[in-house]
Amino acid sequence: MATSVSRTQWEPSLQAIVNARGTVLASPLDDSGEPLAGGAWRIRLMSFDHKAFVIEAPGTADAVEQVFPGCRLEVLVVWPPHRWRCCATVAGLMRCVSEDKVLDVVSLNQPYEVQSAQRREFFRVSTAGMKLESAQLIPAVDRYEQVSGIASAESFTGNVVSVSGGGIAVTGPISLQRQIEQATYYECRFALPDGSPPIDCLVRVVRWQALKNDRMFIGCQFEPRDPVVVDRICRFTTWIQRKQLRRRRA
Repeated sequence: MATSVSRTQWEPSLQAIVNARGTVLASPLDDSGEPLAGGAWRIRLMSFDHKAFVIEAPGTADAVEQVFPGCRLEVLVVWPPHRWRCCATVAGLMRCVSEDKVLDVVSLNQPYEVQSAQRREFFRVSTAGMKLESAQLIPAVDRYEQVSGIASAESFTGNVVSVSGGGIAVTGPISLQRQIEQATYYECRFALPDGSPPIDCLVRVVRWQALKNDRMFIGCQFEPRDPVVVDRICRFTTWIQRKQLRRRRA
């Protein structure tokens, strides 16, 4: 159930996403407030203030026709444990310079109403206590060179801390921070402790956070979501949730 909240409640989440060079999910709406065909775009939140916030312009062909001054977008802001949802009007399209790059951006008027939307499409389960092998992440610079950022990115092994049908979270050395900020797409391989073949998928880093002991948390989402992979993981997470629930009740 979505409930209205004051703007000051969600501003810390916006600031955290800006600081982490994170993204939001934006969907175009028709005049009646219903989503238009073409789905949603996960795009970077560039900045915000009390009057407006700025997002990177989506790069798909549909977006060129669907994003224009005066149109409305539904924006989903996720910064655990919070999920905020709002509808905002596009104030204008412009260009800005970020990290010596010229980017097309969209300025959105501050929404009149922000809602807390805590429902999740997928449930995430912790892998603590499981005999789960580490995940191998190989930079996808050949396939996504422009968005991955640096061709010198190196492969690394991450300790899996949680998994869901939407993505995987790992921990790695803090020395990866600069690479993670620039090279966001990786070919990921990991295995579930059910004896099934390893899962190979493309992931995109959507969040990172420094931890203690020179480690960092790296949250990744599957792109695209392979229905077969999602089904395998969802069946596994459902099984784990049932085991955890029985353990709590015992």
